[in-house]
Amino acid sequence: KFNEIRHQFNHLFFREIFRNFFSSALFINNVLSHVIFLSDFSPKVNFYWQRGQRIIPKVHRKGRLEPFRFQIDDSPHSQIRITQQLPQFIPIEASHTADVPVVPLAPNLMPLFRRQYDNNIFTGAKLPDPACYGHTQFHLVPDRYHRDRMVKQQQSDQVEVFLRANALASLFSWTGAQAAYQGDYEDVCRAFVSQAVITDGHFFFFFCYQLNTVALSVETDANNPRKNLLWGSQSQQLFQTVQDGEVLGLNEGVIKLLVQFLMNRP
Repeated sequence: KFNEIRHQFNHLFFREIFRNFFSSALFINNVLSHVIFLSDFSPKVNFYWQRGQRIIPKVHRKGRLEPFRFQIDDSPHSQIRITQQLPQFIPIEASHTADVPVVPLAPNLMPLFRRQYDNNIFTGAKLPDPACYGHTQFHLVPDRYHRDRMVKQQQSDQVEVFLRANALASLFSWTGAQAAYQGDYEDVCRAFVSQAVITDGHFFFFFCYQLNTVALSVETDANNPRKNLLWGSQSQQLFQTVQDGEVLGLNEGVIKLLVQFLMNRP
């Protein structure tokens, strides 16, 4: 019960902080106010893609090849969409030499369960919406991955592993959906960039993502040198503690970095 109350409090608290912070950012930066269209609360983001293939082992289609199909259904706390793209962090060609780990294992050998999904691609807005590009997503850490709980389970070394995975999946699905909205089904002709902030209300994590390719299927991934890139910060503590209603040890660096994220503009 306590965990549910804490998560609900964080959700409402962060919603109000986001509204006030976002309004202040627009007031400070007039250029930003011209390109930002709106912010979404509790949006749904979906992305579907194919990667690799397998031989069907049984039933009437036994022996035929079929692609592995993947679906991400994401629910960020909130997100900002804009009418113009954020600039790329590096040229797409610079990603060719990036050191990106390759996992050569079939999905059924990993903790990925086969389920029946509706294959959807959705940025959080319908196609006619002019704010079709993503700026920043905000995510709350689920209770089961809360830092205090992970420490009690002697899994503190997994806290930031989960957060990187959360950012990677969320930003890949969001930028991939943006690319699909622009008609880039086989591969992108330009990079798609978005940002993410993940927090439990006490610690903040900042991530930037650049989608350089969606050529992932067997048909399109023929010696494709492009790599998608994620940059992330270490955990940053917003404050030390709260005593008698007073916040102690406020880390202004976290606030400055949050401002820098919101000030990033086309």
